[in-house]
Amino acid sequence: METMEARVDRTERAFAPIASPEVHDILQLLRVLKIRVLRCRSKIDALKSSDIGDLSEIIQEIRAFTSVPDLEFKLTQSEYQGRIAREVLAEEAAYLRNLSQGMLIGLQLTADGLHDLLPAQKPAAFRFAFDNDNDRVVVANEPFRPTAKEAEVALAALDEIIVQATEAVEDLNQSNAAPRLKAAFSRLKERLSSYRNIVQVGQCNQAASRMLKAYVEELSAPQFEQMRALVEGVSAVLAQFAEWRQFCESAAQVALDDAAIAEIRADTLVLAQQLKRSAHASEDVPRALEEVAEWVNEDAQPDKRDALSLVRTLENFWSLLTRNALAKAVKEETSKVIARGIIFVAITAVSAGFAANISRIPGAEWIEATFAYVKANLQSFGVK
Repeated sequence: METMEARVDRTERAFAPIASPEVHDILQLLRVLKIRVLRCRSKIDALKSSDIGDLSEIIQEIRAFTSVPDLEFKLTQSEYQGRIAREVLAEEAAYLRNLSQGMLIGLQLTADGLHDLLPAQKPAAFRFAFDNDNDRVVVANEPFRPTAKEAEVALAALDEIIVQATEAVEDLNQSNAAPRLKAAFSRLKERLSSYRNIVQVGQCNQAASRMLKAYVEELSAPQFEQMRALVEGVSAVLAQFAEWRQFCESAAQVALDDAAIAEIRADTLVLAQQLKRSAHASEDVPRALEEVAEWVNEDAQPDKRDALSLVRTLENFWSLLTRNALAKAVKEETSKVIARGIIFVAITAVSAGFAANISRIPGAEWIEATFAYVKANLQSFGVK
C-alpha cells in the first residue's frame, strides 16, 4: 500500500502543473485513488478482495485516459523530465494495476485460490518445463513462433543470416581473435541455427556485440566489419519477430537500480549452485540461470533487456514451480512433489530480498505475495 501511495503521489505531482480539462479529470481520479489507498492502509489487517477491486476499478478509469488525444505534451517534473504525458500515464497505470493484482494474490489464503491467480510463463530468454519421463525440470524447447503474417519474410531473413553467421564464425575461429570473442559469436550462431526462442537469440546478439566492442582493437578492419555486419544483420532479423519487439517494449519499463540487479544476480548464482546438486533439475537449468546472470555482469551499466532477461527467467522458473506445487490436480503427481522440493531449496537458499527485488519489475508483482505464502506454508506442503 505504501508503494501504491508513493506512485500515486508522484504521478499527481507530475500532472498537477498542467491546465486542461482532461488532466483535471485525471487528477481527480488520482486523488480519489489516494483516499481509497489511505483507507485500505488504515485497516490493513481486515482488507477484503472487494477493497482491492475498488482500487482496480479506479486504476482502470485512469488507464482509459491514455487514449485521450490531448496528452502529447512533455512533463517537467524531475522523475519524468521530457517524457510524453501519455506514455507516463500508461506506464504508471500499468504499474498500479499490476500492484493491485499482487495485493489480490496476497489476500488469497488458500493454495487453490492462489493457484487460480498465478500467471503463465512469459517471453524471456528461458522458459521451463517438466520432463515427466525423467522426473526433472528442464529448459523448454521452444521453436521460433512468428505470426502468420510475418512468417514468410521472417524465416527467409533468418535463413539468410544463418548462412552469414556460419561464414563469419568460421573466419573468426581461424583467426587469432580472443577466445571470449570467438565463444560469444559461436554461441550466437548456435542459437540462430537452433531455430529456438527468439528472445534468447536477441540476448546472445547483445552479448556478442559487447564482446566485439571490448576486443575491437584486436581485430583487423575487415574482421571487425564482418562481425559488425553480422550483429546488425541479426538485429534486423530480430525486428521481424513480434515476440522480440514486445520483449524490448517491456524492457523499456524496467526500473531496477544497480544494487537490486547485483542482489538478484547473486541470488541467481546461489540458486544455480543448489540446482546443480539436485537430481530433479537437468544440467541446462542451472546453466541457463548462470547465463542470464552473466549478461548483467558484462557492462558497468546493464542494458534493460539484460535485466529483464534475468528477472523474467527467474519469474518463469518460479511460475512453473508454484503452478505445479499449488495445483488442485496434476496429471503427474510427481511434478507436484518435485516442484515443492525445489521450492524448499530455493526459499532456503536465496536472500530475504529476493522476491521483493523481482517484484519491482512490471508484471512480476505477484511473486512477492506468492513467495511469502509459500514460505509460510512449507509444512502444509509436506516439505520437511
